[in-house]
Amino acid sequence: MIMRTQKFFWIVSLFIVTLYSCSTDSTSQAKQLKSFVEVSNDGSTSETVLNYTGSNLASMTSEDKVVTLTYTGQLVTRIVEENTLTQSIVTRDYIYSNGTLVKIVSSDHYETRFTHLDNGVVAYVKVLIATNGDEIGVNHGSLYFVNNNLIKDERFLDDAGVNVVSKETMNYQYDSKINPVHALVGFDKLLDYTSAVSVNNCINFYKETSVHNLDTDQIISSAVGYDSTIQYDEAGYPIENVTSMTLFGNVVSNHEKTEFFYN
Repeated sequence: MIMRTQKFFWIVSLFIVTLYSCSTDSTSQAKQLKSFVEVSNDGSTSETVLNYTGSNLASMTSEDKVVTLTYTGQLVTRIVEENTLTQSIVTRDYIYSNGTLVKIVSSDHYETRFTHLDNGVVAYVKVLIATNGDEIGVNHGSLYFVNNNLIKDERFLDDAGVNVVSKETMNYQYDSKINPVHALVGFDKLLDYTSAVSVNNCINFYKETSVHNLDTDQIISSAVGYDSTIQYDEAGYPIENVTSMTLFGNVVSNHEKTEFFYN
């Protein structure tokens, strides 16, 4: 009788452990961003719907833009952006070496090249390819990452003029919650998406600009900052972000907030 009781106890215990494990897996399952809505101060809205093929993002569709993505494995290798109002199309090809982004080639004749250094630093150079094949410098700089978050983008503008040093420094601060854009397959590699590639959500953006005339030693500088106030669901995903910045990092003067929706 004792042996039967012990056997029954272990069977029940195993069932409870299995049930708890399944429940835990279910509740911790990653959410998939279904759409987001940009809301302006005047109450107008713009919704972007995300469409998937399996776990890969196939396209993002809004009222005036269609963005189509091509994957090779789990790497985004091409993004095509079509403005449905002007019918203009820009294609960006993403080139990798051993899974690391090394170049972006754009159909509007820009190229950005990346060199991955130690300690989470990525150096970059952006050039314009002229019709005769000459390269015209646009900017160059360094991206600084800590714990998979972009914390600083230090950039020098190459078209500022003779004996003029023009510099922009973008600083980012983050929460400790889940960034749903980073969770999209391959998006953690897309360095042109700035803070959206970070594992957490940007809660503060601070930009410093300086122009140094070497002939007169005159320096003109300015600074601007933006804070974000984020609401989260019970799983730690953002559902509302009150900020002047759109989801992909553009500053819009009348932007009020971004709302997030998940599958």
